[in-house]
Amino acid sequence: MMEPDAADVKTNAHFRLDCPSVDSTIEDRIPPMFNNTTCSPVFHSFERTMDVLNRVSDMLEVQELLAIGKKELPESFNVESLQSQLKHPFVVVEGMDAAGKTTLTETLERKIQAVRYYTPPPCIQHLRKFFDTMPEIVRRAYYSLGNYIVAIQIAKECQQKAVVMDRFWHSTAAYGIANETSLSDLPPLGHMTYNWPCDLLRPTVVLFLNVTEDVRKQRMNFRDEAMTYEEKILDTDALFRQRLCEAYKRMSNPACTEVDASGSRETVVDIALSVLKQHGVVLS
Repeated sequence: MMEPDAADVKTNAHFRLDCPSVDSTIEDRIPPMFNNTTCSPVFHSFERTMDVLNRVSDMLEVQELLAIGKKELPESFNVESLQSQLKHPFVVVEGMDAAGKTTLTETLERKIQAVRYYTPPPCIQHLRKFFDTMPEIVRRAYYSLGNYIVAIQIAKECQQKAVVMDRFWHSTAAYGIANETSLSDLPPLGHMTYNWPCDLLRPTVVLFLNVTEDVRKQRMNFRDEAMTYEEKILDTDALFRQRLCEAYKRMSNPACTEVDASGSRETVVDIALSVLKQHGVVLS
């Protein structure tokens, strides 16, 4: 399990979850948290997201996050109704940092005449630094709420235009899994951990950009901004990269369609457009 340096971490003595013992019928080596939805760092419902955040609502930043969520989200929403509103494609681009997600989403924005979104959405982006120092389950609850907020926005947008999104639920889940496992106890393919939430807007297609580590590091060298905590871990921990990549590949319903993004921009765009065409997404 990867954790930030002690000096960078805020702890909350009031936050505790009692995880009952669960008899694993899949593999005994799976961490118990992944067999119990009360403890898992992967969020499969809006209700659980709110439950975790409400447990730590004594913190001012959490109070602010909850207030924003209340403002941005309707009092109730039905995912089937939201799904039916999608008159245009909803494309998600996933991948590790420096895999080329921003470059591809910007290009697809022009190619398929789409609107580009990303998560966490702008309305809660200013709280990201704080929540990135929180325990994993609180941290993932922050990203989960961001997914629900942006899903409402996308459902409206897709009534008029296609949407291309830089990361969504798969990233929230994959990082939660990679941070709480080793390669030997990663939940196996088909485990419930990898299932899409039943109440979250589902994309038309999800692309997963995969690159060699040499290429990824070369691209990181061209970035001006400071590295995030997770970017530092990706840069130094090969086993974390393996767990993260494997978690992405085990996602289901919808699964991630892998795209080799190690080539030139033109090559990657051509591959991506070919995959999108197979899923009924074509140039305008």
